Amino acid sequence: MSKLFSKIRLAKIFITVLALVGALVFNAYFVEAESLEKAIVGKWQDKNGGVWEYLEGGTLLIGGGGDANYKIISNGRLMIKIKAPAYLGGDMVEVMEVSISNDELKTIDSRKHVDIFKRVK
Repeated sequence: MSKLFSKIRLAKIFITVLALVGALVFNAYFVEAESLEKAIVGKWQDKNGGVWEYLEGGTLLIGGGGDANYKIISNGRLMIKIKAPAYLGGDMVEVMEVSISNDELKTIDSRKHVDIFKRVK
């Protein structure tokens, strides 16, 4: 009987540890996504002088204008939707990897093209 109680106790400890690890991973994911949402806000300039401005609330201004939106969809992934008329093929949606380190924003699009932006101060 005591072996059965030992196994039940061990199973409870194992489940508790798994729940704690899961909670930590879940929390780390949302903290990083939330940090990325805050860090991306502002003006960023590419190597050709083009400026992309990420506004709070998901609006993206490309070259000072344009009708675009962005959303952090998961840890390190960004979705950009550029609105365009039907005669130009309609809206364009791109999901890309994104990382920010100090004043540098790096994107890697679905074709594995890398762009580096510097924060405009």
